[in-house]
Amino acid sequence: DSLILTGSFPYTGLYLGYIYKCPIILFSNIGVGMHMTSLVGNHENPSYQADISMPFIEPFTFKQRLINTILYYMGEKWRFEDKFMLPLLEEKAGMSYQDVEDVYSNMSLVLQASHIVTHNAQVLSPNVVDVGGIHCTPAKSLPSDLKELMDNHTEGVVYVSFGSAIQPTDMSSKRKEAFLETFRKLEYQIIWKWNEDSIPDLPPNVILTKWVPQQDLLAHPNLKAFVTHGGLLSLQEAIYHR
Repeated sequence: DSLILTGSFPYTGLYLGYIYKCPIILFSNIGVGMHMTSLVGNHENPSYQADISMPFIEPFTFKQRLINTILYYMGEKWRFEDKFMLPLLEEKAGMSYQDVEDVYSNMSLVLQASHIVTHNAQVLSPNVVDVGGIHCTPAKSLPSDLKELMDNHTEGVVYVSFGSAIQPTDMSSKRKEAFLETFRKLEYQIIWKWNEDSIPDLPPNVILTKWVPQQDLLAHPNLKAFVTHGGLLSLQEAIYHR
């Protein structure tokens, strides 16, 4: 027997599900999976559930409810009339429009990387399961050099990381200088995740690193602040380890 676990945009999963005629589990890595949970019959209500692209916080105003609802139904229409993917699925997999709809309507389960701590309340059917924070694990001992650094700075350490989706060096020189100028004014040790070996005029209280065991670092008692891009996994790790 086969089972397919696929990501938020399940085009590959559609193809494989069509070929193997097997159950498909959809994983929403963005958290609450609007337009995804409806595939397994879950009720979605855009009058109070914000689309991920909307900066709305409950309770919504009437205008926000209206905008969010219009956007939601535009998204629903786009999903089933995707001008880009349908021709590709037709060409590569021999799938018709009806085949795509049939596979969509036969999703078995949705796992979403959300949690009641980080997301608003949502009605969930039994085949929609919150698994937010499932990747979080108890802290392990830091590498010896990093442990020594953290242990020695009892005044506090600031960790700066903007995730892996974009390269830190893509930021403008003006913005980078703003960070550096701010770091110069701080009386704390800074660990900055940076994808190059050096930065000109780097303040003496800043250490660059291309990688750290983030969860283990977040759990250290001398870590006082985490400057992050706000990624969902980083947010969940920060909550878990504090």
